[in-house]
Amino acid sequence: MKNKFGLERWEGYTLEQLRNQRTVVNTRIMVERARLSDDVDELRLKMTNKARPTTMLGRLLSGLSYLDWAIMVFTLWRRLAPLFRRR
Repeated sequence: MKNKFGLERWEGYTLEQLRNQRTVVNTRIMVERARLSDDVDELRLKMTNKARPTTMLGRLLSGLSYLDWAIMVFTLWRRLAPLFRRR
C-alpha cells in the first residue's frame, strides 16, 4: 500500500524478523562476554606471574600489610635514631 508521497507504507517487522534480530543480538552479546572474559583471564595470569615473588624474602615481604610496614619502620626508626642524634 502506498502513501500520499508515492512511497510504500512500512508495516513493521514480522514476528520471525524480530526473533531473528533478537537471536543475532544475543549471539553478539555472548561472543563479546566470552572475549572479555578471556581478556580478563589473560590479564590476571600476566599480573600474577609478574607479582609472584621468587625468593623466600620476596614471599615474606609480599605478605605484609601497610600496618605491618608502618610498625616495622617505626621500630627501626626508634632503634636507629639515637645513632644520628647530636651530642
